[in-house]
Parts: sequence; C-alpha cells; structure tokens
Amino acid sequence: SGEVVDPLGQTPRPEFLCHGFLALDLQRTSHELHDRFFGGATRLLDDGGHLFGFCPGRIVTSFPKGFGIPILSNEPLIAQAMFANQFAEEPVPVRVKWTFRYVLNRDLQRPLKPLFVRVECVRTDVGLHFVVKPGRQVNRTVVTRKLALPRDTTLHYIGSHLHAFGESVALRDVTTGQTLFTSHAIPFPDRPDIAFLEAFSSEQGIPVYKDHDYEMVSVYNNTTQTDQMGMACLRLYGLDSTFTMPNLTPISHDDGEAHR
Repeated sequence: SGEVVDPLGQTPRPEFLCHGFLALDLQRTSHELHDRFFGGATRLLDDGGHLFGFCPGRIVTSFPKGFGIPILSNEPLIAQAMFANQFAEEPVPVRVKWTFRYVLNRDLQRPLKPLFVRVECVRTDVGLHFVVKPGRQVNRTVVTRKLALPRDTTLHYIGSHLHAFGESVALRDVTTGQTLFTSHAIPFPDRPDIAFLEAFSSEQGIPVYKDHDYEMVSVYNNTTQTDQMGMACLRLYGLDSTFTMPNLTPISHDDGEAHR
C-alpha cells in the first residue's frame, strides 16, 4: 500500500495524491535479466517493470490468499510517487508512506500461485492523458497487442486509476462482447476527486484467452464548464501457469557484478 501523509508520517493527506508505484529499477537491471533468473520464463512484469501501484480511492493492493508476484530478494526496486496540488493555495510539506508484505520462499506453507502483471491504459491521440470536455465522454482503446497474453489464463486481481470526474473504467472481451470487469468510482461529497475505486480480487479468477481481442472503456462526466485532464488505467494480475522456480546460477550484469 501507499499513501500521502504529513511530514511526521501520521496524518493522511489523500487530497495531494495522484499515483505511485513500485517497480524493477530498469536503470540497474532489465526484463531480460529478470527473465533469465526465472529460467527464461515469459516476462512476468509489464514494460515499466511494475509490481504494485496506488492512487486516489485505491491505496491498497491485496491479492487473494496464496497469490503473489515472484521476484528475487536481490533484484533492485524503485518506488515513485506523483503528487496532485491543484487545490493547495500555498506549499504543503508531505511524504509518501509505503507498506509492503512479502514472504520468503523457504517460509511458504504451500507453493505460491505466481502472478504476472500488465498495466493497460486508455490511449488517445495525445497519449495516456487526454482532455475531457464539459459533459460526458467515453473513450475506447484496443489493448490486445499490449496485453500480449502468452496463453489462456485467469485474472485474479484488477486495480484501476482514474482522475477527478472519472466515473468508470472497464475491460471488455471484444470477441464475446462481454464486459469482464468494471471499476466504478465514487467521488468525495464536496469535491470531484476520487474517494473510492472498485477493485477485483478472486481465487477463482476471470478467464481470458490468448486468441481473443480486448479493449478498455473509460467514462468521464465533466460537470464543469472548463476542460479537465483525464486518465484511465487498469492494473491486471494473471496466473502464470507455466512458472518455474528461478535458476540461481550466478548471472553477471554488464559491469561484471554477479547476482544470486
């Protein structure tokens, strides 16, 4: 989990949160090296090496019991956060408080059910952020290619990210016409910022298929008379059914440093 707090790390200040994430530090490692650690397995992480994320309305990622993301204890990680200060009349000092839970492989009571990660976003001509004109706006983006499902599998956790005035973001199976999951947003009573975002968490999971097409659909309702900035993302965690335990033979970085 992650949250914005006061300088003493005590009082939550959610009004200053945009989003944050924990990821592989790709300045010090790479997807290729990560995959080699795991015996050449299909990449577990998305293009940015993301593990977890948090945002307004959804500061906690909680997987179903027995599920997790496998990484080695010496893989370099980086934590980043972005702040939103559009409502502050003067500078306000804040900090980000991170909380992580992990289990060493030797302490597992039963085998881990490994998850891979994909972060998909609605995209427009201007990129990940888009202008929301006054009124209701629906955007669609096909994500089949970026999702890059290596095989049929199941999704066990889905988190989302929306900006103020966002109503929902959904994942649809275009092949069947079925909406697999919709994350609805609830704003604060006195402002349009997101107070709560629905997430999906299930041991049974949602079936997805490598030969199906998928799209994301975002809905915004700008109730002001001025343009607003929108964003809509889903963080998808699917079961890696072909996962194997890592190959712990020493592997050297380009600088000669060996990791185990």
